[in-house]
Amino acid sequence: MRVLGFGDNIVDRFVDRGVDYPGGNAVNVAVYARRLGAQAEYLGVFGDDELGGFLRASIEAAGVATARSVVRRGSRGSPPCGSSTATASSSAGTAAE
Repeated sequence: MRVLGFGDNIVDRFVDRGVDYPGGNAVNVAVYARRLGAQAEYLGVFGDDELGGFLRASIEAAGVATARSVVRRGSRGSPPCGSSTATASSSAGTAAE
């Protein structure tokens, strides 16, 4: 079986623990499908910053191909249009950890 996770990616940052977890719905689908034995790939956009590199490396370390994804300038891989930051203080990690 072949699975393509297409769409979002995100880093869940737990400031109180100093831990970042890679994830996002499309990433999690691809990673869990790979864990279940499917040939999986993720298609999305990564920022060219440190967290974008962290996300891509984490996804690839889980055995999910990212060769067709693109890297764009900026922390969100998109032109600046304001800023938003979300942090959490507790919860379980996500699939690509």
